[in-house]
Amino acid sequence: MSMPWLSSLNTGERGFDEDHRHLFELLGEIRSSLGAGNLSGVRALFAELRTVTEDHFREEEVVMDRTFYPGAAEHRSGHDRGRAALGLMAGQLAGGRLDRFAESLADYTAHYFRGVLHHDAALARFLRDHQGAALARCAPLCAPASVRA
Repeated sequence: MSMPWLSSLNTGERGFDEDHRHLFELLGEIRSSLGAGNLSGVRALFAELRTVTEDHFREEEVVMDRTFYPGAAEHRSGHDRGRAALGLMAGQLAGGRLDRFAESLADYTAHYFRGVLHHDAALARFLRDHQGAALARCAPLCAPASVRA
């Protein structure tokens, strides 16, 4: 089941928004594959989700460090919770506990929405408010992942 992108999730930072949209699409594809009983598809998509998420978290953390973002510790804590949730889900998937995996996926999706709406939006506001100094320090990393690759 595909989930439509919500414009309320846009942060106004193109790179972040493109990464978020890609992660959002992956979550929808995993749900669709799970609903269709396509376990190999779920595994492949989940592996991609973990990789893309980790890359995105790492890039945000570099941006936060380079711009001296005052909310970095709280934001990074959210990333750590996301990493832990993905690790738990990986174990559930590997152990064939698809019912638990589906529940955890729903919880993770809710966490993702809250993180984008709160933490990522606050980081984007900080970058906009401090454009000159902040963006000069993170310029190559503030581009979308598709451009950086």
